[in-house]
Amino acid sequence: MMSGYYLAPRHLEFFRGIDKSGPNTDSLGDALALAQHHDAVSGTEKQHVANDYAKRLSNDYKEAEEVVANSLGCLTQSSSTSRCKSPTTSFMQAGT
Repeated sequence: MMSGYYLAPRHLEFFRGIDKSGPNTDSLGDALALAQHHDAVSGTEKQHVANDYAKRLSNDYKEAEEVVANSLGCLTQSSSTSRCKSPTTSFMQAGT
């Protein structure tokens, strides 16, 4: 599920323009790579490792949510001639 979600913020980040100084999708990509390790997929990792995977995915998902909100805010602004640093419109995702 998280791997599928990752694509949306990644695309929005690209359309807005990647900003390495603010929230980005890099850490979620890294967390997904870790979660696809053979021990994680098979379920043979130790419990503290599974907890770490879950914590990383959760924290990095929150950062990706910020990317989505900021990107949508910037992309919906009428001025498309300059890079948007702080959108005037605020977006939030509904909880699942």
